[in-house]
This record gives sequence, structure tokens and C-alpha cells, in this order.
Amino acid sequence: HKLKDVLLLSENILHHHLAFLLEREQKQLVNGDTRFLSGSGNIMDTLSALERVLQERRRQAQQSSTSPNGSAPQDPLAHGHNSSRSATGTMMFQLIVALQLCLLRLSDYVMTDDQLPSDRSSGKQSVLLGACVLCSGIAASIAIGKPERRGFIVTKLKTTETMLALGGLVFWKLIHSNVKALYIRDKIQKSTVEIDEWNRQWEAVKPRDDEEEHEKDDQEESLYIDHESRRLIEYAAQRAPSSSTWQYSEGEIRFLMLKRFMDVYYASVSTAIDTKSTSYWQLPLVTGAAASFYSLTGASRKATEAVTSSSHDLIQHAWGMVSLPAVKSLMSQASKLIKGASVVDRITICGVSCFVLSREPAPELGAAIRKQRGSHPALSSKLATIAETEESVQEEKKSDSMPNKKFAGTCGSFRQRDIIFHLTGGGFFSHIVGSDLPYLLDWSASTGAVVICPEYALLPNHAFPVALNEVAAVYSTLVNGNATAELGFEVNRIVVTGESTGGNLAAALCVKIIDGALRSEENSFFESTGVELPRLPDSMMLCCAALNLSLELSHSRVIGKEDPVLPSGLIAAISDAYLPEGASKTQPLASPIFASDAVLQLFPPVMLFAGSNDPLLDDSVVFNGRLRSLGVQSELRAVRNVPHAYWGLGTAGFPEALQVQQECQEWLSKAFRDSPK
Repeated sequence: HKLKDVLLLSENILHHHLAFLLEREQKQLVNGDTRFLSGSGNIMDTLSALERVLQERRRQAQQSSTSPNGSAPQDPLAHGHNSSRSATGTMMFQLIVALQLCLLRLSDYVMTDDQLPSDRSSGKQSVLLGACVLCSGIAASIAIGKPERRGFIVTKLKTTETMLALGGLVFWKLIHSNVKALYIRDKIQKSTVEIDEWNRQWEAVKPRDDEEEHEKDDQEESLYIDHESRRLIEYAAQRAPSSSTWQYSEGEIRFLMLKRFMDVYYASVSTAIDTKSTSYWQLPLVTGAAASFYSLTGASRKATEAVTSSSHDLIQHAWGMVSLPAVKSLMSQASKLIKGASVVDRITICGVSCFVLSREPAPELGAAIRKQRGSHPALSSKLATIAETEESVQEEKKSDSMPNKKFAGTCGSFRQRDIIFHLTGGGFFSHIVGSDLPYLLDWSASTGAVVICPEYALLPNHAFPVALNEVAAVYSTLVNGNATAELGFEVNRIVVTGESTGGNLAAALCVKIIDGALRSEENSFFESTGVELPRLPDSMMLCCAALNLSLELSHSRVIGKEDPVLPSGLIAAISDAYLPEGASKTQPLASPIFASDAVLQLFPPVMLFAGSNDPLLDDSVVFNGRLRSLGVQSELRAVRNVPHAYWGLGTAGFPEALQVQQECQEWLSKAFRDSPK
């Protein structure tokens, strides 16, 4: 019945769209003839009328195409064909595929011998189950009963093998019919969900009468974006390693396995939420139990229902489980031990808790952390693995009484260190810093920089722009030198990095700094007076950045709607939760892709990483194109067979992510070398 309802809705949508096309094509006729308009409510009559209109247009075009030079007549509809489909065409193609799959699944149901179990068949199933239990009990009594009784039963029933075979046959008949019924139900339910999701997406792309005037310009811009995205996807496909013995490449197999894992995870967390088991200790336990069930039975249907419901609770608990205090503490200690880090700790800057990481010896940082906490443990127990000069050790001992004493080899009051200012993802609902720690420590080792990760305010308690304001406050405190007491050193060069929604905050931070300077009264004549901007990052590196929260449908958001990490339903949930009611989703501080040219042309050098299947690929494509057109040094690299926000997958052994991490380290080292001190 649910499938019937969504198919009727799809038929109604198609009928309205055909009527819209019929009216539009009718206006293109030379004589404005209205005899083709269908007055009935039948969709087939409307389709027939549309076909007659198109034939009439072709006939009129052939009659008027005769020219003195004898040029061949042209099809009046040929101009609408191009290598890239518009958003409407893409949606229609998607519906065709979904309907074809639905037809195949219904055919499988019709051809099967067993019908879906009904209420009337429950009695038969009970009888079969009872017979199965009886046969199994007799067989067991034969096997383990007393010798004299066993002999009696054998005499009556001949052999134990006969009863086992009978019980097995009954059991197989019962299980076979139920498994087939479950399989059919799952396939039909999947088609129902797919077509229902198409119905909702259609509302975002359907043509409207008041948009017809600007349709041509919008299509040209959409085709340009689609072409750029398609070119990146094809380029990434050419570089993907493949195996001749498999239908799929090794990367595709890993991607499908990750998709399976995330489906099980989302389905399990959704089940825990449904059972109201969301306390600190109940959520992991119930999720683990549900994961065992879905690993055996399949989780695609439950996962699809969970992510399409746009539930804020799912994002908060599914992604927030990685940022539980216990998980963060465990990952911190494990990363410090495995990576040999000198510092993996927390400090408070401008009232915001921040993770601080360093692979290189940093005695001044360790002293500052202990000073902030008010404790001073023995150096031998805390810094036993750090190779320090005698002078630096003596300086740490005297840090409380002489905080401004010069360090060896420096020319100022404090030692200068480079900073990687990293903003973690998590959909504004959580901090995924636990999975970021391994590669952040690798960045610190390759560049010698200290990594600082602010734990900015999260949803649902703090919506836009609280998180951005906290990030800006921490950044300003760092670059203005007001965090020297908390760090024990001065900030030299600084590179801002961010992944997913952290990339949104990183880009919005630059927009906020530049736009604030351009709008201030004292810098109203910025270009003519030569007044300098507040200090911007020396460079910026983003991965799968969520640069457009306006929910505009693009090519990548259609083909990437089933991303393992960020399905389409979660994008809408994040955008709606982050921006309070009444707030514009196209304001540059929320969607940096809409920043003005005057702002973007002052951006620092940018490196953008994206995935060929990432639903947010077009965000990076358009942003990179705008920056390059304005003369900003910007580069975009797309990777195939990786999900959204894949930087941390290098720890799991994904070769694509490991290669990207190597490129990140090389780019960061070059960025620090090329930036003036």
C-alpha cells in the first residue's frame, strides 16, 4: 500500500510536469493554435497532446527553413540537447532507473511460487513449527535417552536418520518461505523509499512559471557546474587502481564495504534512539547489540529510513559517540603512545577549550599547561622522553618566576612556533577530533608546528553564529599575541585547516575577518589609503568543505545522495539546525560560497580536497573556480572511492586516504616554507 501511494504521487507529479511542458511548447507554435491542449485529466492524453505539439513544431520548422542558399532544415528541439543534463533532466533519469528497478522487483514477486505470509497462514506455520520441534525431540531422545528406551523408539521408528531427515525437511520448508518473504518485503520497501525520496527532491528542482524568464541563464550556470564536476569525476576514475579479476576495482570494494558498515551503524544508533536508550552508558551497549542483529539481517532499509527522516538526534548521537569524553581520552593516550607525541593535552584560550598537539619537544608549552592547571609535577616523570638542552630545562623550572626570560636561540621574550589551526567536522553537532588525532600528529611531525583544535560550541544548544564567533575569538587571541601566557610561545606562521563543517567555519573565518575590515569606518577607503587588513591565515587547506548550506540541488548532490557518511537527508538536517528560523542560508558567514568578489579576492592561498562521490563536491568546484577567477592561488584535488570527510581513513588503512595524507604533509611543509616569518 505504501508503494502504491508513492507511485500515485509520482504519477501526479509527472502529469503536472507534462501539462507544464505542453503549455510551454504550445506557446512556441507559430499560429498559437490551442487545439492540442488536453482537456481531460488522463496523463496519457496529455502525453499524446504533447507529442502532437512537438510534431507540429517540427513541421512548421521544416516549412519555414527553406532558404535561398539551400541550407538543410534544423530540428527546432535540437538546441535542447547537450552532453550534460539539467537538474530536471537528471531527476527524470533518476526516476527512470528507480522505476525500472521497481518493475524488476515486482516481477520477482509475481514469479515466485510462495506468497507473502498472511494472517491465515500463521496457523499452518505453527503446525509446521510444532512438527519440527516434535521430530527434533524424538531424534534427541534417541541420541541421549536411556538404552532400553532408545531401543524401544528405534524399534518403532526404525532409525534416527529418518526422524532427523523429516525434521530437517519441515524446518527447511518453514525457513525457506519466511526468508523469501522477508527478501521480497525488503526489496519492495527499498523501491518505496527510493521513489518517495525522488518525490521530495522534485519539489526542489521542478520548473516554475515565474522562473521561465531566467531559465536560460540558470541552465547555462548549472551546465557549467555539472561539466566541471563531471570532468573531475572522470579524471579521478582514470587514476583509480583496478583489478582484472573483479567486476569492481579494489577501491570500489572498500567503498562498498564502508557503505555497509555505515548502514549498520546508522541503523543501530537509530534503533537505540527508538528505544529511548540515549544515556551515556546505554547508547553504546544498545547500539552494539543492534549492530550484531543488522550485520546478519541487513541494515539498508533501516538506515535509509533513519537518514531520510532528517533526525537531529541521529546526527548528534551517531557522530557524537566518537566525541564522547571517554573516547577522546582513549584516543589521546593511544595517539600519544603510538605516534610518540610530546604533547597531547587541553588548554583554555579565550574561554574555549582547545586540544593542543606537538610531536616535537615543547618544554615551554608543557610548562604553560601545568601553570594553567596550577600543578607542577616532576620533570623526570613528564618529560623523560624529550631531548632538551640544559638551558631549556632550567628555563622550564623558572617559568613561574621568570616568564619573560629568553629561550636559547631566540631573539624575543618567547620562542616562536608555527601553528596549524585545525577545525574538526561533525555537522556542528560533535567534534570528531578523536579520529583526527593520528593524522594531526603526523602533520605536526612533518612541519614542526603545534596543532590547536578549538572545541567550539555545538548544536542543538548553540546555533549560528555562536561557533563561528568562538573560533574567531580564539584565532584573534592567537595572532594578536594574547595567548602567549597559555602557550608559552609566540605564534609565528599560522595555517588554518578544516574538514566538512570545520571547512565551513575555516572559510567563514576568513570571510568574517575580511568583511569586518572592509565594513569598518576607519577602513572605508581601504584600497585607496592602503590600510592593512587584520592578520589573515598564511594559507588554508580544506577537505569536503560544506561551503553552501542553502540546499541547492546540484549534480554532485544527486549522484552522491547515498554517500556512506553524509546521505542527502543529513545535509538538510544539519542546515536547518545550524541556521535558526528566519536566518538566510545564503549569507556569506553561513555559506562562504556566496561571499562577494571583494572579499574572496583577498583570500590567502587555498588547497581544496574533495571526493568524486562526495555530495558536496560542487561546493569545492564552484569555490575554487571563483577564487582562481579572482587571482587567488587555489588548487582542487578530487579523490575517487572515498566517502565524505575521508582525511581520517588513512588510520584505517585506506590507500587513497594515505596518499592524500602524504600530499597534505607536503603541501603544509611548502606552505610554511613559502610564508614570510
